Amino acid sequence: MTQVLTLPVSNPIARALGARDLQAEKSVNLSGGFTLQAGGQFTLTTDYFHIRVGDRITISERLQSGALTALLQSQFGLAGVEGVNFFTNAVDTTTAGVDFVANYRFDMAGGALRLTGAYSYAKTRIDGVAATPVQLAALGITTALVGLEERNTLEGAAPQDKAVLTAEWSDPRWSLLVRLTRYGSATRVFDFGGGFVPTQTYSAKTLLDIEADYAVTRQLTLAVGADNVLDQYPDLSSSDINYAGNFPYDVLSPIGMNGAFYFVRAGLKF
Repeated sequence: MTQVLTLPVSNPIARALGARDLQAEKSVNLSGGFTLQAGGQFTLTTDYFHIRVGDRITISERLQSGALTALLQSQFGLAGVEGVNFFTNAVDTTTAGVDFVANYRFDMAGGALRLTGAYSYAKTRIDGVAATPVQLAALGITTALVGLEERNTLEGAAPQDKAVLTAEWSDPRWSLLVRLTRYGSATRVFDFGGGFVPTQTYSAKTLLDIEADYAVTRQLTLAVGADNVLDQYPDLSSSDINYAGNFPYDVLSPIGMNGAFYFVRAGLKF
């Protein structure tokens, strides 16, 4: 397995490779939306956002070359290290998207039922990447500081859309919640060098959460429920990217990798 160092920018090795002190990001956020209310029971909100971030802080690409390996061993006494990366202000990005939230509330079975539907979509693109430091170029490293793998982390590794449907019923004693959450698909790209660029698209996943709360007294509340009650897991990563089986699921998966979670909770107000 390749040994890669992740270095702070203050590290002498990172400095020798052209790392600079990190600066504060600069951003411009434009947004707008509207709200609709009908009959006191139904509401709809829509929002659009457009965010530009300059000098965005992100980790560099995995930097590697034979000359770099030799430098690490001869000047810093590090044997067997084949690559390094460090944090940079090397990229400018734009993120644009929309959010929709609809609520409908009405009386039912002696209590109130609220139905909520929410949908969000966001897409990030990279507008520019800083030039490769001359120190890296001198070691035969001509790839961009933010290359194929880190571009994917910013632009495609997370689902672009998410939908949530929630039903919540309550009366003075009981509160019942059912929630469905769907995360869209996402594609991961890895660049292991030498032209080996494995790619995998992880399919969309839907999670079901349920919870029931009961007010025993005005001070004491008991709850029982489950997150991800259907026990959903991400798609298994292919043998090309699971690091010999040590990482069977992608670490960036929005649904985690622990399956169902059941709980009992007590709340006490003083």
